[in-house]
Amino acid sequence: MSEMIITKKGRYTLEFRGETMRGIGIYDGDIVVIDQSAPVKNGDIVVALVNREEVTLKRYYRMGDYVELRAENPTIQPIRYPPNSVEVQGKLIASLREY
Repeated sequence: MSEMIITKKGRYTLEFRGETMRGIGIYDGDIVVIDQSAPVKNGDIVVALVNREEVTLKRYYRMGDYVELRAENPTIQPIRYPPNSVEVQGKLIASLREY
C-alpha cells in the first residue's frame, strides 16, 4: 500500500501494491476505497495492520482463537494470526483503475 488520501469522514483511498488480490480484479496500482466505520464480518475484504508493522489488503475471517487473512490469488496460502496481532483499519468498498 502507498500514500493515503482522505475522501470524506471515515473513508480514505490507498494505492494498492502487489498481486495478492488479482483473483477479484484488484491489480498493482489500482486505487482502493476503504471505509473505517463499516462493520466487518467474515469474508469481507479489509485493510489490516498486522503485528503493528505490515499493512495488507485481504479477506478477513475470525475463527475462534485466530484470525485468518486470505489473498485472492491461488498461489498464496492463507495466514493465521492471533487476534491481538491484527488490527482492522477499514473495509473495502470500491476499487478504481486508470486506463
